[in-house]
Amino acid sequence: MIAICFFVPCFMYAVVCPLIFLLTNRLPKRLVLFLGLLVLGISQFLIGKRDVETILTGFVLVGIAAPMVSIPLLPEAIESTETTGYYNDEANKLTSSFFMSFMGVGEALGPITSSLLMKKTGFEASQKFYGMFILLFLSVYFVCCGHFRVFRWEDPQEHLISSEVSSNSGSEKTGREMKLESKHLQQNIELI
Repeated sequence: MIAICFFVPCFMYAVVCPLIFLLTNRLPKRLVLFLGLLVLGISQFLIGKRDVETILTGFVLVGIAAPMVSIPLLPEAIESTETTGYYNDEANKLTSSFFMSFMGVGEALGPITSSLLMKKTGFEASQKFYGMFILLFLSVYFVCCGHFRVFRWEDPQEHLISSEVSSNSGSEKTGREMKLESKHLQQNIELI
C-alpha cells in the first residue's frame, strides 16, 4: 500500500504536467493556481479517511493538483516583477533565486513539521489540518493578491511579444517594454 501511495501521485504528476503547461498558456495563471490549491486542499481531506478508495482518490487529486500549483508559480512571479516596472535580467535572476530558495526551505521544513504534527494529533487530524491550512492560504491569496483578477481572461498572445517587433519598427524599446507600457496605460484607463 505504501508503494502505491508514492506511485499514484508521481504517475499522475508525470501524465498531467504537459497538459497543465498547455492549460497555463490558454488560461490565466492565477486561475490555474487557484484551482490547483482548491483541489490540493480537498485532496488532503480525502487522504485522511479510512477507506482505501477514498485515499487513492485523494492521491490522484494530489498528482493532478501539484503541477497546477507548481507550474504557474515562477512565471507568475516573474510577470509580477515585470509589471512593477523593474524588468531586467537581474530582476528575473533574483526572482528565480528567491523562488528556489523558498521552495528548498519548504521542502526541508515541511516533512519536519508534518511529522511532529502527526505524532501529536494522529494521521487523520493532521490531514484535516493540512487541508484547512491550504484552503486558508487560498482564501488569503484570493483576498490579498488575486481578488477577482483570478478569473479575468488575458490574451495569451499578449505574453508572446518579442523584441524583434520593436527592432523592425526602428524604436529603441524592446517588445517587453512596449508590453509593459501598454499594460500600465490599460490599468490607468481602468482606474479612471
